[in-house]
Amino acid sequence: MAMRMPYRRPGTPISPLRESGLRFVEGIKGRAVYIGGAADAGKKEASFLQYDARKLFDGPAGTVCFWFKPDWDGGTGSDGRFLVTGEDGQAKNIFNLWFWTWLRADLPRKDLSSVMMNRRFRPAVFRGDWMHLALVWPETGWTKLFVDGVPYRHGGPPPDELPMRLTSLDMRAIHTFCVGSGVSIPPGQNGGGAFDDLKIYRRALSDDEVVSEYRRGVPIDMVMDRTTLFADKEENLEILIAPGGHYVRPAVAAQPPGKADVELTFELTDNESGRAQLTRQMQLAVETAQSLQLSVGRLSRERIV
Repeated sequence: MAMRMPYRRPGTPISPLRESGLRFVEGIKGRAVYIGGAADAGKKEASFLQYDARKLFDGPAGTVCFWFKPDWDGGTGSDGRFLVTGEDGQAKNIFNLWFWTWLRADLPRKDLSSVMMNRRFRPAVFRGDWMHLALVWPETGWTKLFVDGVPYRHGGPPPDELPMRLTSLDMRAIHTFCVGSGVSIPPGQNGGGAFDDLKIYRRALSDDEVVSEYRRGVPIDMVMDRTTLFADKEENLEILIAPGGHYVRPAVAAQPPGKADVELTFELTDNESGRAQLTRQMQLAVETAQSLQLSVGRLSRERIV
């Protein structure tokens, strides 16, 4: 591993070249660094975090992976939200992983224009929800963009949403690396959220390794039967829970889903304020797929926003 940015204790294994406007928040396991975005654009000191990347991307293959929790809803917007960026020796932007109308990776190529990889899932991005992202490029073979441990999108995606065989990548050209910000990125287009456990490897992680990175934070799969509740009537939610990877088809990792002991907290929240309207907690040993019936009860219209 070339770099790890856990932000779970003071200091980092690699000191930043420049940093400003940072604060620390609760992370996946410990604490994360928060990079202000559009909401902080007018502040005197904008968020900025930059590292020397000359020894981070100096091999023929590599991996960048991290956890991100946005403070914004994806919706159908097309405003830029830059998660990681890279610059060459002349401080020119040549590498991005960012949200536009969708999640997009811009990858530098030697003597050629950059190439894009995309994942069209921005409407499924919600403030406060952690996601795990990983970009993996081998010396030969398939370059992959993982979202929550999956390197493809269901539903007959265009070719740019599948792994791509790229033989001309020039990641060695990256001299500086920014988290949630960039040298030429306006503060209003910063990532706008929390970053945790960012890792850079000088080798391409296997599918199993990427899935393991994700499953350390999310060891189970959950599916809710619906996302809308009606007021002034008794309501219940059905939640399907299974060991991590049970519902992933086709399977990404060779390792079978395993047992997970988890403590779950379900919250029905006001989307604007984030205040919990209803909270349920439970402890489970998840060994096989199971169905939970969560009693919501009767919510008055005044409590639903």
